[in-house]
Amino acid sequence: MEKITAIIKTKNADKTLCNILESIKTIDEIIALDDNSTDDTIDILKEYKAKIVYFSYNELDYALNQALADAMGDWILIVEQDEIIPSSLIEKLKNYSLNPKKNKYSVLLNQKVFYLNKELRAAANWTLRFFKKDCCTFRDNKAVIKKGKSLKIKPCFYKYIDNNIVNRLNNTLSQKAQADSRAPKVFINPVLSFFYYYFFKKAILDKKQGLIFALEKAFNSFIQEVILFEKKEEE
Repeated sequence: MEKITAIIKTKNADKTLCNILESIKTIDEIIALDDNSTDDTIDILKEYKAKIVYFSYNELDYALNQALADAMGDWILIVEQDEIIPSSLIEKLKNYSLNPKKNKYSVLLNQKVFYLNKELRAAANWTLRFFKKDCCTFRDNKAVIKKGKSLKIKPCFYKYIDNNIVNRLNNTLSQKAQADSRAPKVFINPVLSFFYYYFFKKAILDKKQGLIFALEKAFNSFIQEVILFEKKEEE
């Protein structure tokens, strides 16, 4: 019988954490990587019998790969603190783990995003979230395939963006840019980010919510480029 381990990153998530933990409570093991939460996050994780590992954001790649190495599951499910995974999808992933297609040991899941109770079509995407333990690794805080190929599985899962922009900005500002040898592009990349999401990803069709989403993506890009610029100047 194949076992599944869910890995989740947490930080001051007590308002949404019960939703995701309740939706994955039938998973064999939950490993939570917590970045110094000061609210009731830890108590909620303990209530759901999660294994808690403490880390700081600039150690995230190491923490994710260590959690991967320590996981008891044969398969890994990556979830986030503001998501909900439908029971129908959980069952489908369990069934797939028992009978995977040849050489396809990583699975892309369809993410639908909601902001202010409205679905953001521009934010929808297929993302690598489920894989055989030894077939993927973490790089730049994301799962990447190192063996085999991937396939897509439906139904979708749901992400609910925090309606408090102060919380979202604080999360952005608390993040550290990864080590990067490239030259920072403080002005170019934020502009490209805005055009990518607003026009190519069609955030323009999401009206006001889409405009806010694209502007916030551009701002996040600006912050990351400034952090990289400051690191280069310090060298």
